Amino acid sequence: MESNPGPGNEYCKSVPFIPPTNSVCLLELRLSQLRRTALDVGRGGDCFFRGVSHQLNGNPNSHFYVHSVGIQYFVNHPE
Repeated sequence: MESNPGPGNEYCKSVPFIPPTNSVCLLELRLSQLRRTALDVGRGGDCFFRGVSHQLNGNPNSHFYVHSVGIQYFVNHPE
């Protein structure tokens, strides 16, 4: 999530007091209430590490490093 830079997709704007029926629209509505917006960090099975990388570094491209550090932690701490 990032700070909301401005208006989002107009197709998800809900009429007041009528909740959106689309789950994506509901997510966008709730994020906008927190002044946040969803960020597509890519697909391919590594989206969790891309999301963590974006939160830590402001850039999803260092996901491989985040992934390798996480794996190394699990190897060193198997409990």
